[in-house]
Amino acid sequence: MGEVKHLYKITREPIKMKNGYCTNLVLGKCKTYEDRPTVCRLWGVTETMECSFGCKPERLLAEGEARKILAEVANLFNEQGKFVTNE
Repeated sequence: MGEVKHLYKITREPIKMKNGYCTNLVLGKCKTYEDRPTVCRLWGVTETMECSFGCKPERLLAEGEARKILAEVANLFNEQGKFVTNE
């Protein structure tokens, strides 16, 4: 949930689903593309989230690989949704 809170702090707009689609999609394009959460970045490259438009990466990530990436990113955010670095 940290990334979603972080994105809200940037955009001041909540991420919502409407009719099965993210409200950040406008005319088929993500209006928060540069700041999109990891789960959005994994869309189309993970076994459990294959692209519905038929795009195929060289290799799909296994579900376990995707979950590991999501867990590692979640560890970068503290419970307040602030990005934490080692700097």
